[in-house]
Amino acid sequence: MTATRAINDGYDQIIHMNMIMLNFLGDSIDTRSMGRFTKVAERSGKTDLSSLAVKQFIKLLQEKKIVVDPTMALYEGMFTDQPGKLATGYQSVLSMFPSEIKRGLYVGGLPAMKGHEVQYQQSFDKMMKMLSLLYTSKITFIPGTDAFPGFMLHRELELYAKAGVPNAEVLSKATYISAQVAGKDTELGSIEVGKKANLILVDGDPVKNISDIRRVELIFKGKNMYEAKALYASYGFGFWK
Repeated sequence: MTATRAINDGYDQIIHMNMIMLNFLGDSIDTRSMGRFTKVAERSGKTDLSSLAVKQFIKLLQEKKIVVDPTMALYEGMFTDQPGKLATGYQSVLSMFPSEIKRGLYVGGLPAMKGHEVQYQQSFDKMMKMLSLLYTSKITFIPGTDAFPGFMLHRELELYAKAGVPNAEVLSKATYISAQVAGKDTELGSIEVGKKANLILVDGDPVKNISDIRRVELIFKGKNMYEAKALYASYGFGFWK
């Protein structure tokens, strides 16, 4: 099933950027197989984002008010990480992790990448350009991850900023817009009287430097306050430097 068919059949949200890129590779790929990853990695680098097919698809997203959850950090890992090399985006926080987590950051991307490294990198680069196109086309997209809770979300937001989304809008996508999409914006997503007090306090200014979202000091959830350092320690993690 292509993304276009899914939308025409009534879907109101497309999850994962690979499903969008598959839309331009025909309808013969079994999306239940690993081909939904490997075929995108091998071939999407050649997708012409100025083509009529892409323009028609973007128009469809606009007309149907489709929400996209691209999970870009997931594909950065799949398409660009290489065995024996540290996963992209984790250098600044590597010292926080216990050894078993660190080992997992050196396993590399998809096994099928070997011999296709250039094509895989080109395809991820094209995914990033597609994300930029979604932004300039005013398509609503929100951050999801599918991996490594917490830390993968930080990387997802960094990639949005890298794709050209202003930091303030990146933060809005992770908070208020996500709450809107979930139908929870009357109780979550912004700091207002009467809403749930689910907040984080960071040492920095992520509007200026999006990576400061990693520097969490305090967490407020309802009536409770938690120290990030103590929470990390309870799971065997160190603290950011």
